[in-house]
Amino acid sequence: MDVPELLIKEQERREATVRAVLATRVRNTRKRLVPIAKLEASVQLLVMDRCLRRKWRVRKLVSPNVRGWPDLFVMDPATKRCAFVELKVKGRSHPVSAAQLATIEMLRECGLNAFVAWGADEALIKLEEIFRA
Repeated sequence: MDVPELLIKEQERREATVRAVLATRVRNTRKRLVPIAKLEASVQLLVMDRCLRRKWRVRKLVSPNVRGWPDLFVMDPATKRCAFVELKVKGRSHPVSAAQLATIEMLRECGLNAFVAWGADEALIKLEEIFRA
């Protein structure tokens, strides 16, 4: 088996895992009131799944010692463009922190695309605009 086949199989495995976790979380959100952090995680998984379907590379940013970094880093290999996405749950009062706004502004000053999106649909629309511009 050559390297491209291994990479394709690894990406398919990751996509299957994301879909399975997403299905579990969506089912759980219908049963009871869920904390905002879990809802945001579900929205992140939805965006990640849709990005993978579009053949974009996506990574969840985890920075335990640094506050304010966006949730996702998304890259389109075809256009060689990337974006940082801070996701928030639409319709919930969970504001963007000052540290998050400062980090997004810093990333923009460095010439990178960074934005706050309220919901999965808004995030995907903005990513489409950035990658297809």
